[in-house]
Amino acid sequence: MIRKMAAIVAGVTFLCVLGGVIYADACGMFLQDDEAAMKLIDRYMASVMKYYNKGDEKISFRGIVKEGCDFWYYNDYNNKIIASNHYEGSGLEVEKTEYSVKYNKIDYNNRFYTIDATVTQTVSYKEYPEAVERTSHHTFKIEQNGDNMYIVDDISDAKGDILLPDDVPGGERKNTPDTPK
Repeated sequence: MIRKMAAIVAGVTFLCVLGGVIYADACGMFLQDDEAAMKLIDRYMASVMKYYNKGDEKISFRGIVKEGCDFWYYNDYNNKIIASNHYEGSGLEVEKTEYSVKYNKIDYNNRFYTIDATVTQTVSYKEYPEAVERTSHHTFKIEQNGDNMYIVDDISDAKGDILLPDDVPGGERKNTPDTPK
């Protein structure tokens, strides 16, 4: 009788532990990787900064931004228009681009990351002695799908996502994207 009770208790304990492990796996807790999420944001910002040097040249966000989501289309359209305006409107040749990201807070829940960060973008020009800098607050939303992560949204404060020609002396904005952000 004692053996049966011990076997039942052990069986129930095993099922409880197994249920907890299955639940944790279903929520993605075993896949949580904050460092990989921060590296994804770094890859995203590196691609954004390439627009300053390249204008409207093809720059891919594949493997970084989730294809087909609303942010995929917004990001593609917005970066091309603003960067094209910057590239053509400032009339200045870009010498160097840099960015830095300060990660303020990382939340992970049910295979989704919410990362609050402060992003500083700096563009140096050959014809202008002072670098132009913009600092803005961003809330990045990242979805984890198996071992892959994709940015599904980037909500930034009123200062905007990237530098505009208006930020550069002598620069002027040719047109403003009409985006529902």
